[in-house]
Amino acid sequence: MTVWMSSLDPAPLLECRGAMEADFTNIPIRRALVFGSMERTTSSICPQSGQTTSTDGSFSHGAGPQKQRIFNWTGILDEVHDFEANTRGVSGGKGAITTAPPGSCGTLAAETQQSLPAGLARPVRELESVPNACTHDFTEMDAFMRTIRPPRGLRTLDPASVARGATLFDSSGGCVKCHGGSGWTASRLFYSPTSATNTALAAAPFSPPPSWPASWNNHTLQIEPQKAASDPGVGAVAPAQVACVLRNVGTFGDPSNANVTTVLEIKTGAAGPGARAQGAGGFNIPSLYGLQVGAPFLHHGLAPSLDALLSDPRWAGHLTAGAPGFAPDASARADLVSFLLSIDATTPELPLPSGLDGCPTTFP
Repeated sequence: MTVWMSSLDPAPLLECRGAMEADFTNIPIRRALVFGSMERTTSSICPQSGQTTSTDGSFSHGAGPQKQRIFNWTGILDEVHDFEANTRGVSGGKGAITTAPPGSCGTLAAETQQSLPAGLARPVRELESVPNACTHDFTEMDAFMRTIRPPRGLRTLDPASVARGATLFDSSGGCVKCHGGSGWTASRLFYSPTSATNTALAAAPFSPPPSWPASWNNHTLQIEPQKAASDPGVGAVAPAQVACVLRNVGTFGDPSNANVTTVLEIKTGAAGPGARAQGAGGFNIPSLYGLQVGAPFLHHGLAPSLDALLSDPRWAGHLTAGAPGFAPDASARADLVSFLLSIDATTPELPLPSGLDGCPTTFP
């Protein structure tokens, strides 16, 4: 593996919201040590300050074929290679997507950065195969990430409480309507990214399933920026998102305080300092791996614990997204938390109910 990463520390901030974020550290052994154990942290070097999602949830680890999530909190990345933009913009250096005259790769002065496509227009992976491309580092990193094992579920939990919590999750709470399926998320890459495919998706209609509440998603194309109607007074917010993985369940900003929302939901750095962030139209459903070490929760970290996420009235939209009227008492919340803390790669995944998957089976 070519040494090309920055020396920023601590390291791998794979999924900040609103732009392409990754800080893969500068030597392979350190990357292996840090990946999967320091992902779910609050980052101030992202285009929006917020929680990163755990790398162990990028790919499923249960039975059956391995599935990839769409990446980033707002569903704007469809491959690991897309994080090249963060490597350049946040970490500095030339990155890994470079070319050089024959025999000159590895001599940084001879390498030239390739221009990166805007958003999802062209897969960055394609740039690894152009004539005189210097590395396939992101392809190697993709292979490594698939092997990252999620943290083990807590071993001190009451089995009866876990079982009761699983029932709440699967039935009366309706959590499975978003967090069912491989990798404990309905988010999935349903296409093989190519220039032609991504261009076609940007023109292909998207219609939410009839079983979805109207508030979950207002997109009309498979790939497009956040709609202006999602955040009145703000307008459409770029970049383009993969529509079918987004769910608006009332977690944008602080629903009880518009001023807090204004402060929280802004872009920083190269992503457009001071501009409104994406998210009012919904977020890309995260995996439930790693909740044992994941507090605080939500993209902005405003829920300090799982119990707070389930009991704070600010997040009632999230609590009741799959079952309107769901109102667990303290005992039921404790059971649901027990189940969530038990989830790891060995936990049998619960299927996404019929009619809830908004993504095409395949495309085209």
